[in-house]
Parts: sequence; structure tokens; C-alpha cells
Amino acid sequence: MGTLSIPTAWKAPTMTDTLNPGDKVTCTITAEPRSRAAKLTIGRLMKLDPSIQRGLRRAQKRRRQNMRVYVRGGRDWYAREKCGKGGQVKVGNSFTMTYVPHVAADINAVSSYLKLEPAKG
Repeated sequence: MGTLSIPTAWKAPTMTDTLNPGDKVTCTITAEPRSRAAKLTIGRLMKLDPSIQRGLRRAQKRRRQNMRVYVRGGRDWYAREKCGKGGQVKVGNSFTMTYVPHVAADINAVSSYLKLEPAKG
């Protein structure tokens, strides 16, 4: 008796299947993720936005310029400020990024919290 086989490679199409590398995509957060991992993933995707990258670079430069140096044990000791996180993962926040294939897995992992659409402009 023969058995019925179902293809194991079949998967439902996702938004990332229709995107090409280099496409500009606007992502809007539609629901606040409950898990810490999902929040970190969205935060990592938000850091791909050029305006957020610009702000993080500017903050890094300011932290280096305003670093407190004092003598401790006969050596210079640096009191460094903590880094900023970039964008906030809140409902309604949106960010624009250039799609590259290596972020497809991250986008698919948090697709239930994001609305993807082609960027305007």
C-alpha cells in the first residue's frame, strides 16, 4: 500500500518573499511585543534606519567629547556614559530601512508585530 506524501518544503508566502534587495521598506509597530527577544529583534531592525543611525553616531561622538577623566591610583580613569538604544519599541512608531536578504529571518520572526509597506519617496 502506498503512502500519501505532503511536500515538506512548502511554506506560506511572506512579505519578505516579494521584496528585492535594496528596496526601501517602512515598518510600523502595530502591537507591543510581550517577549524580550521580540523587543530586542525589533530594536535591532530599528537600528537599520539611517536617521536612527545618525543619532546614535552623534551621541557616540558627544559621549567621547564629554568623557570624564580623573586620576585613580595614579592612572587616568575614564567614567563612560551608558549608550542609548536608538528607537523605542512602542505601538505606532515607524522606521524606514533598506531591505537586505540577511534580515528576512528577523522580519519574519516579528511579522505579527510589524506592518511592512514600501517606503514613499
